[in-house]
Amino acid sequence: MLQLLRTLEWQLAEFEVGNQPDYDVLLAAVDYFLMFPELSHHPTEDLIFEKLRERAPISAQSIGDLRSAHDALAARARVLAEGLRAVLAEAEVPREAFVRWCSEFIDNQRQHIEMEEATFFPAVEKTLTEKDWRDLGAKIVKRIDPLFDLNVDEKFKQLRQTILAWQRQDEALRASQT
Repeated sequence: MLQLLRTLEWQLAEFEVGNQPDYDVLLAAVDYFLMFPELSHHPTEDLIFEKLRERAPISAQSIGDLRSAHDALAARARVLAEGLRAVLAEAEVPREAFVRWCSEFIDNQRQHIEMEEATFFPAVEKTLTEKDWRDLGAKIVKRIDPLFDLNVDEKFKQLRQTILAWQRQDEALRASQT
């Protein structure tokens, strides 16, 4: 998810300075956020959260309503997708509106990830037992990640190649700065 957010940031930076972003990459990234988190990632976290709520209601309460947070993320992804499709259809979309949609989506995703890493995942690791994980394993529907699996879905091949190329550039830049 963080790699995809970084990809969106790279493309948004191009757009903000007046360059044309790679719309195929943008569309694939947005499509991924519409598809995979809602089919696999979030339902898995929701099941884990329900188990946490059973075992440690106070910890679960401090996290809030994870399912609603996931629903809000999905709604933001749909707004961004609709805006992107309008841009691709050459509709009159103010540049500032598109930048706002992208920025809000990226910011909300990052905030959610930060909350999960700071609160949700530590609470889960501290609370759930091996038996809980076995029980969850029987309920979790395992889906192939169409972007990060060994066999990348055709729709996402260019996006993956772009991510990997940018990662190499970032690594080379970091190496040259040390």
